[in-house]
Amino acid sequence: MGLAGYIIRRIFHSLAVLFVVSVIVFVTIRLTGDPAAAMLQSGQPTRQAIDALRHALGLDRPIWVQYYLFVVGVLHGNLGVSYATGQPVSSLIASRLGATAVLAVAGILVGALIAFPVGIISALRPNTAIDLVGRVFALFGISFPNFWLGIMLITIFSVGLHWFPASGYGTVQSLVLPSVTLGLILAGIQSRLIRSSLLETLRQDYVRTARAKGLVERVVIFRHALRNALIPVVTYMGSTFGLLLGGIVFVEVVFAWPGIGSLALTAVEQRDFPLVQGIVIVTAALLVLMNLLVDLSYLLLDPQIHLE
Repeated sequence: MGLAGYIIRRIFHSLAVLFVVSVIVFVTIRLTGDPAAAMLQSGQPTRQAIDALRHALGLDRPIWVQYYLFVVGVLHGNLGVSYATGQPVSSLIASRLGATAVLAVAGILVGALIAFPVGIISALRPNTAIDLVGRVFALFGISFPNFWLGIMLITIFSVGLHWFPASGYGTVQSLVLPSVTLGLILAGIQSRLIRSSLLETLRQDYVRTARAKGLVERVVIFRHALRNALIPVVTYMGSTFGLLLGGIVFVEVVFAWPGIGSLALTAVEQRDFPLVQGIVIVTAALLVLMNLLVDLSYLLLDPQIHLE
């Protein structure tokens, strides 16, 4: 099977996943209550007023009809109209997606810049003081909730030292604290994975053979050992993207970051069905694309891995 055939097969699988996700979110979001009643709750609406709004929103139709219209709209690039604002859902998501992408990429970079040195040094110096410090750091990184860590960073570096703003968007200074919050959490898990994977790789026969040939230790580690050790790390980083999007919701709320996470939280609170459905579908599509890129990256890391 060639690369094109593999990608086509994965696309069909991805469409099946997106279909299942769309059904689940479409059904479950309607278990949260009546959006028409929520939109009119500030006053004392009559039953007739609620029924009229439900008819205007199309909520009085059978659920299978509502789902059919939703799918047809998605296939035509139309995610619907927000109940709360009356704006197209695609426009609302597009206006926030850039901020979330900036924060996610910055968090991944911060995590990698910390995790790789810590993990590699710990693997090269196992059971030493340096390794102990690295493992303790990883333990703290895994244990801390991201919202708590964000609040602590604001308390220290914004309120106490006045080095960085506690909230805002659009400047490098405003990006530092939220990206470090995400990066530290990711670095804790990644450094442990890099350490264990590299330790296992360094015990392999081909590494001993490379050393026996007199290759420089730096070449043995970075050209031979680390490349193969990266396969489970890349797998984790691909799956981390989904966890990252989930964690971003809390980080965006703590730092008042105008991204898709805070938009999703507001949509759920307002029972804005089209906006919640659109955010979930776009997020699921990004996750599916990320998993495909991770699978293809295996071919670059290890030529012995075949598409089958």
